Amino acid sequence: MDADESFVLVMSDASIIDGDGTLLYRSEIENIRVDDVKNSWDSVRPVFFENPTSQIFYGIYGLFRTDVLRKIDLNYQNPAKYAWGWEIPIMAQIASLGKVGSIPYDLKIYRMHDGSVAAEERKSMTFRQRIDNHFNTSACLFKIAIRSEMNRSAKVRALLALARTRPRYLVKLFMLYPFKNWMRRMSDSRHASSAGAREQ
Repeated sequence: MDADESFVLVMSDASIIDGDGTLLYRSEIENIRVDDVKNSWDSVRPVFFENPTSQIFYGIYGLFRTDVLRKIDLNYQNPAKYAWGWEIPIMAQIASLGKVGSIPYDLKIYRMHDGSVAAEERKSMTFRQRIDNHFNTSACLFKIAIRSEMNRSAKVRALLALARTRPRYLVKLFMLYPFKNWMRRMSDSRHASSAGAREQ
């Protein structure tokens, strides 16, 4: 970042571990490598306006320029009041102010476990809440793009990225959520039956 002041955030790849510390997988954020950003930031930046987002959300744990952080609204997604996806509007605001890139080094450890706020929220969210959260996040991204100081071409690219990803997510949600919900009810029923049998 010292070598190129146009970068406002740099992140690394991440190792994803479970609650016991076992490595689950490595998240390689290859779609925003520093070299690619240097060569074609206009082509890379739209990924920050996709909803749902990609592995770029790990950038929230990266190295920021303090003066840029002071310019953004950390509570942009407040109307929904969900932890799931809270970093998406933040990352979009950052990308509207300067370059964001990743380096191919595994410097971050991210723990995933069933007791986390995000995991508990995902399990308890209803279908309607998921839809509301998605639409609210998309509305935030739309406003960020329109109100930003990006040039007209960059705004169009950002809005096209948002428009392109939104229908895919909604189709996936409408197709998979009822099935997952049914599977969860079946699993809960089996656990309840098993517990009842043990008590007898």
